[in-house]
Amino acid sequence: MSNQPHATCTCLSRLTQARLAPSCGAKTRRCTPCAGPAMLNGRCRMHGGKAKGQTTPAGRERSRAARLVHGLRAAEARQAARERGAARREMAALSALLRELEDLEEGSASP
Repeated sequence: MSNQPHATCTCLSRLTQARLAPSCGAKTRRCTPCAGPAMLNGRCRMHGGKAKGQTTPAGRERSRAARLVHGLRAAEARQAARERGAARREMAALSALLRELEDLEEGSASP
């Protein structure tokens, strides 16, 4: 065994650096400030905020030209739903007419 001191631990200096880093500060669900380390925008990776979207005119044009895929509110799906509703209403009306016709035939058949 030698009496030489051990190598200095760099983990302590890293912990100190982490504690000194600016924190996010966003309001959490517990109404306390977030203690996560802040990125360049001032918030942590979880509270970084929404993307601002395309900023250049070329990027905006690419975004407009891209095909928007959203099946629940697509124009074709809405049109198909309208057609199904119209067919259901027509079937219900025909069914009611058929019942009335059957009732009339039953009424005239019995003496």
